Amino acid sequence: MFSALIHVALGVYLQILPKTWRNVLQMFGSMQLILASGLLIWGFVSETYFLKTFSDLSRFGISLLLAGIGFHLIGGFLVHHER
Repeated sequence: MFSALIHVALGVYLQILPKTWRNVLQMFGSMQLILASGLLIWGFVSETYFLKTFSDLSRFGISLLLAGIGFHLIGGFLVHHER
């Protein structure tokens, strides 16, 4: 649910920006968010049903979510001042 909430919030906020470097940062951040969602799903299934213990899969997924949000924030930082 954490990952889904981030995707919903990003969908409300996302604006494709005209500057190339900002657009690249946003796309890279979006790819990280998609990979993190897959990693969180994989971590949930494997930790719950196969390993029956904790592993680093969920931790890596949450860290990747943080990195993806960070790239979106850097890409969208001070956009209104440049227009």
